[in-house]
Amino acid sequence: MNYSKSFKTCVFQKYATFKGTSTRSEYWWFWITYWCVLIGLPIVSFLLDNMGIKLYFLMVLWAIGSVGLAVPFVAVSVRRLHDGGFSGWHFFWRAIPIIGNIITIVLMCQPSKHKSNIPSSNQDKLFCHYCGKHIGDLDGNFCKFCGKPL
Repeated sequence: MNYSKSFKTCVFQKYATFKGTSTRSEYWWFWITYWCVLIGLPIVSFLLDNMGIKLYFLMVLWAIGSVGLAVPFVAVSVRRLHDGGFSGWHFFWRAIPIIGNIITIVLMCQPSKHKSNIPSSNQDKLFCHYCGKHIGDLDGNFCKFCGKPL
């Protein structure tokens, strides 16, 4: 997954979707976006302010961006935890300063614990990456719960 696909998926398709999974690349590309908004815009505004240029719209853009991206950031984090085989409640380790962030970074780096969506010769698809449900037997190419293609 690339940057633009990750952003489109997290912001426009799965804005507040906490069920299902997200890949490591989807999570980390969106993580970069989120932190560029949180840190990058204030730095640019500060540097331009030191040069005598007042750009209040950058700070307004920062406020809108940080609030607007908070929900998709939590959602993609919870989906990433699900993909690693963990409960979404592990996201709240972030409430503990420093150590909590280290714990969540380690959890986010874990490989996927679910079978791939790509069918292999003798392997049934048992897990839907969209809705997060256990499919069981393979009934065609669509999830029997959410109807999305596998």
